[in-house]
Amino acid sequence: MRTTVADEMPESRITKSVLHYPESDYGPFLRQLLSFNGDGFELPDCRAIVAAKVASLKDGKSVSSYLEGDYAFTYEMYRTSKEAEPPADVEGDAKRLLARAAKSRTQEALVRMEASPSQSFEILRSLMKEVEEAGTASSKPVDANPLLETARHAIDRYEHMHNNRGRLGIPYGIDKLDHISGGMKPGQTIVVAGVTGGGKSTLGLHMIKSALTAGYGVGLFSLEMDRNEIFDLIMADVCSVDRNKFNTGFFAEADFPLLTGGLGKLQYLPLFIEDEAETTVEDIKARVLQLRSRIDLLVVDYIQFVEPESTKEIREQQVAAISHALRKLARTTRLPTVILSQLNDEGKLRESRVISHNANVVLLIEEEGEEMTVSVKKGRGIPKGKFKLEFNRRFARLIPEPVETAQQRIEYDN
Repeated sequence: MRTTVADEMPESRITKSVLHYPESDYGPFLRQLLSFNGDGFELPDCRAIVAAKVASLKDGKSVSSYLEGDYAFTYEMYRTSKEAEPPADVEGDAKRLLARAAKSRTQEALVRMEASPSQSFEILRSLMKEVEEAGTASSKPVDANPLLETARHAIDRYEHMHNNRGRLGIPYGIDKLDHISGGMKPGQTIVVAGVTGGGKSTLGLHMIKSALTAGYGVGLFSLEMDRNEIFDLIMADVCSVDRNKFNTGFFAEADFPLLTGGLGKLQYLPLFIEDEAETTVEDIKARVLQLRSRIDLLVVDYIQFVEPESTKEIREQQVAAISHALRKLARTTRLPTVILSQLNDEGKLRESRVISHNANVVLLIEEEGEEMTVSVKKGRGIPKGKFKLEFNRRFARLIPEPVETAQQRIEYDN
C-alpha cells in the first residue's frame, strides 16, 4: 500500500509554511479539489500540490510533469524536497489538476456508459454532481457558473425525452409533423393561418381531437363558432354522420345508434369551450388560470376576433398587443397555445406581422378540393416542409398522410 502525503507529514519549515493555505481564499477550493481524486491521485489536502511545486524546484522538472503524471505524490517525494521553498502559484497548479481530474472522470464515465447504456443518465448525473461539488467549494462569486443549474436540469430533461421518445409533446395529429417535431411543447405558441373559409377551424378541431384522444385537457376560446356548432362538428367526425344533417335534422334511422355512441364518447372528454362573443385577453387569462390544473392545451379561434384592451391605437398595434399578451400567457402558464389567424389577400398574416414574430411555429393552410396542405413556414428547431391531409368534408374529418417507413419521413434540412 503506497503512502500519501497526508499519511505522514513531518513538522518542518515547509509544513508550517503551508498551513495557512486551508484558511486562504483557495483553501476550500483546494481541499474539495484534491478529494476529487483524479486518475492515479490520492491527495486529501492542498499540501500535495505544494509538494509537487517543491519537488519541481529541487530537481528542475516542471510542475506539470508532476501534475500530469500517472503516480501519487508519495511521502518519499516530500521527504527529498522538504527543504525547498513553498510554491506561490497554488491556484494555477490546482486548476491544472482539476482539469486533468475532470477529464479523467469524464473518460471513465464514457467507458461506464458504453458498458451499461441503460445507466447512462445516472452515470452522467453522478459525474455532474462531482464536478459541481468541486466547483462550489471555491471562493468564486455565486454567479461564476451561470449555466450550472441549467446543465443539471438538462440531464433530467434529456432522460425524460429519451424515455418518452416519440410522445414528448401534445400531438398535432399529423403523423409526419409529430415525428419530426415531437409535438407541441410547453410554453410554445403555434399559429395556424389561412384565408377565410380555408380550413383553419377544421385543422384547429383536428388538433384538439388529437390532444383529447391522447388524454390531454383542452381549453378552447371560440370567438367565431358557438359551442353547439363545435360539438356538432366533432360529433360528425366521431360518429361518421353527414355533417349537413346537423344543419337540416334529416337524420336516418341508422344514424341514431351512431349518435348515441358518439354522445357516450364525448360527454366525459376534458374539452372546455368558451364562446363569449366579446372576449379580451384579460378574460382569456382569467379563465385559463381557473382551468390551469385541468387543461394542457390552449386554443384561440381566432386572434382577429379578440377584443383589444385599448380602442385608441391603430388596428395593427391592437393585434400586436393581443399577440404579445397571448405569447406571454403561453410562457407563464407553460401551456402550448394554438392561435388561429386569418391571411389577407396577399397571403400574409392579417393586420400584424408581429403574430408571426411571436410564434414558435407558423403553419399555413392551403385547401384544394378534397386535399389540405399544411406548410411549416416557421419552426424553431424543426424543419420546414409540407404535409398532406385528406379532407373528408362529409364528416368534417382530416386524415393525415400516414408515415409508412422511416425513410419516408421528412429529414432535417442542413
